[in-house]
Amino acid sequence: MITFCFGRIFAQLPCIVLTSLLLVGVPAYSVKAEVTYRTVILEGDVAPGQGGATFYEFGGIPEGPVINRKGRVAFYARFSTGETGGRHDFGIWAEGEDGLTLKVKAGEVAPGTNDAIFEYVSDSFMFTNSGDVVFAGDLSGPGITDRNDFGFWSNKSGSIELIARKRDLAPGTGGAYFSRIGVRAFNGLGQVALHGYLTGQGVGPGNDVGIWSQAGDQLRLVVRSGDIAPGTGGKQYLGEGDPFNQVAMNSMGQIAFSGGAYDLSASTHTYGIWLESGGSMRPVVFRGESAPGTNGEVFSSFSRHFLTDSGELIIYAATRKPGYSYGDRYGIWREKAGEMELIAYTGDTAPGSAGRIYTGVGNPFVTADGQILAGASLDWDDLTDENRTALWVEQNGELKMLFRADRYPPGQETARFHAFDNLAINGKGQIAFTSGGPDEALWATDRDGALQLIAQVGEEFDVNDDPLVEELKTVAWIVPKRYRFDNIPMTFNDAGQLAFQLLFTDGSSGIFVANTIPEPTTIALVAVGGLVLMVRRRNRRMIDSKIAISRS
Repeated sequence: MITFCFGRIFAQLPCIVLTSLLLVGVPAYSVKAEVTYRTVILEGDVAPGQGGATFYEFGGIPEGPVINRKGRVAFYARFSTGETGGRHDFGIWAEGEDGLTLKVKAGEVAPGTNDAIFEYVSDSFMFTNSGDVVFAGDLSGPGITDRNDFGFWSNKSGSIELIARKRDLAPGTGGAYFSRIGVRAFNGLGQVALHGYLTGQGVGPGNDVGIWSQAGDQLRLVVRSGDIAPGTGGKQYLGEGDPFNQVAMNSMGQIAFSGGAYDLSASTHTYGIWLESGGSMRPVVFRGESAPGTNGEVFSSFSRHFLTDSGELIIYAATRKPGYSYGDRYGIWREKAGEMELIAYTGDTAPGSAGRIYTGVGNPFVTADGQILAGASLDWDDLTDENRTALWVEQNGELKMLFRADRYPPGQETARFHAFDNLAINGKGQIAFTSGGPDEALWATDRDGALQLIAQVGEEFDVNDDPLVEELKTVAWIVPKRYRFDNIPMTFNDAGQLAFQLLFTDGSSGIFVANTIPEPTTIALVAVGGLVLMVRRRNRRMIDSKIAISRS
C-alpha cells in the first residue's frame, strides 16, 4: 500500500511524500480524505458594512452558528470600533453569493412599524436553505409601548418584511389583536407557525389563544381555543394556561400540535395530539389510549412530537398502567395515517446490547425523512452511572446501538465518551455530538458511519485558512449546537458540513465548518523509476490528517 500524508486538503497540497517504484500502466487510485476545515470568521475580523468595526463576540450562548443546504453559514455577533461596544452593536450576518453580509442589526429602522427601530435583535434566529433569515426583534421609538414593542420579521422577499407584531390584527379572529406572539415551529422553506394570545372585543379566557401558519406571504388561523376538537365528542380546545404548547411543522405546510379539550358542562378533560393538513383536522392520539407495544399500558403524557415531510409523526411520550398516577415509562412511537408502531421503550430489550434492557429512553432528534437519533440508558449488573448511557439510531425500520459511554472511540486514546450531548443527525444519516466530561470533544461520522474527531477541549486547533501558515490555539470550550423549534439541528447539513464555534484559552473565539465528506480525488500514478517529492507539511487543525490510498 502507498500512503500519502497531507496537512490540509484544498486546492494546494501542503505536502506529498511518495516513495515507490511506479510503472507506466499502473491503475489510478481513489483517495478518500479525512476531515477538512474552513474558518468562517474570527474575533477581530472586520464586520462587513460597519465602517471598519471588528467582531468581538459571537452568538448568545448557547446559540451557535447555523448552516444551510448550500454550506453557507449564518451567525449572531457583536462588533466594536473601540475597546467596548455600543447600544446597538449586534446583528445577524450570513454568507451568500456576495460573501459575508449583514442581514439585520439593532438600531436599524424596523419595516412595517412607522419608523420604529430595532432596539434588540434576538440571537434565536432561523436560516433557510435559500439564505434568508427569520428573526424576532424588540422595538423602540415614537409610538412604541409595551403593547406593540415586539414582532417577527423575514427577508424572504429580498428585503426585510414584517411577519407579525404585537397589536396587529390576528387573521381569522373577526377583529381580535395579538397581545403576545412566539414562533413555535419553522420549516426549511422559511415558513413559521406562530403561537399567539389575543385581546380585544369578544375575546375571553375560553378563546384567547391560537396557532397561525404562513400560507405564501399571509398568516392563516390553524386552530383557536374554543374551537370544537375533532375526535372528542364535542369538547372545546382549552384556552387557559399554555395550550398548544407543542407545535411541529413540515415542508408541506402540515401542522401537528398538542392541546387539551374540555366539556365544561360535564367537567371532563381530554389531552391529545392533532394533525392539520390542507384545512382539515384529525386526531392522532389521546391521553389514556392504549400504547402499542407496551403490554397494556396507556399514554399518560406527550413530551415532544416531530412531523416529517411525508406526514409521519414521531412521538416521544410516557405511559403507565391503567388507573395508576405514577410509574411513567418513556418511549418513542411512529404514527402514519392512523397506524402507530413502537420504536423504543423503557423496559424493552435493547438491540445489540447482549440482553440489556432500556432503563430510560431520551428525547429523540428526527430528520425530515424520519431518521431518529436518541440517547438511552441501559441496566445490567456490570454497568455503572458512567457507562450505562448509549447512543441509538433508527433508520429504515432498524434500531441499532452506535456508541456507549465510558468507551474510547476507535483509534483514540485521549478522548473517552462520558456522555452524549448536543446530538445532531442529517438527512444522510450522519450524526454529530459532543462527549461531556473531562475529555469533552466534538465528533461526527462520515457516510460510512466511521467516527471522526472534529475538535477537543485542551487540544490545539489551527484557526488559519492559509495552508502554509500555522496558527494554533488551545480549545477551552465547544459551544453547544443550535436546534430548530422541532428539535431538528441547524448545524449539520446533508452535504456532511458541520458548523461549530470554539472558545479558546486566550479568550478569543471563532466559527468554523468541518467537511466530513471531502470529495474523492483520483490520482493517476505514472512514473518510471523512484520518485521522492517532499513539500512542507503543516499540522492539520487539531490532529494530522492521513490519507490512505487504496486501489479502486
